[in-house]
Amino acid sequence: MLPSREQWRRWSLPSKYTALGFLLGAVFGVAGSGLSFYFWLNPRSPVEPIALPPPIFRSAPVLELAAEDVREMIKKNGFFDSGASRTPWANPEADGFSNRFEIKENGRIVVDYASGLVWDTNGSNEMMYYADAQKYIEMFNKSNSSGHSDWRLPTIEEAMSLMDKKANGVPPMHIDTVFNRQPWAMWTSDKQDSEHMWVTYFLRGECYPTKDGYWGWVRAVR
Repeated sequence: MLPSREQWRRWSLPSKYTALGFLLGAVFGVAGSGLSFYFWLNPRSPVEPIALPPPIFRSAPVLELAAEDVREMIKKNGFFDSGASRTPWANPEADGFSNRFEIKENGRIVVDYASGLVWDTNGSNEMMYYADAQKYIEMFNKSNSSGHSDWRLPTIEEAMSLMDKKANGVPPMHIDTVFNRQPWAMWTSDKQDSEHMWVTYFLRGECYPTKDGYWGWVRAVR
């Protein structure tokens, strides 16, 4: 039976991936036919380009980030910090940063169109020392995760942009439920001094410096 007039209207020229797939099928037989079926089902590149605004937060790490600098940064950006540990940089009255999240790449990444950042959704599977966190990022880039090799540890202000005022999800954490709930303490690339690194603590909704002997999770950003 010939296609109806309405069906003819919906037809279009094949994409270059579809054409390539069928060409391979003709040359390589079964193997090529398998590729042609793949390209037919996936007419676009596996990693879709993402149009983002320029990042608005500092991305370069600071090796001597004082408590006063963190206090000013939190106040300036309106970040929420519960002050559960009675830290001088607490900002419990703030509403926090207004993110605009979108989950992409089959749930592997979270794009924030408000900050211009792309986050790994799940984070590391286990806690680790700070030195191991750096090695984790290296391996993450070697694997070309989600088609990119420029992943890194976030700065403290990038990490604090994820801090929600209200704890939500199970277990309750001060971070959006688009993210995996396991990484409740997250390493950043910033240091207070040679022995103390800044971390974000999403269970209590705050940040503070801690020694390398502390264990934390890694959530890569780019």
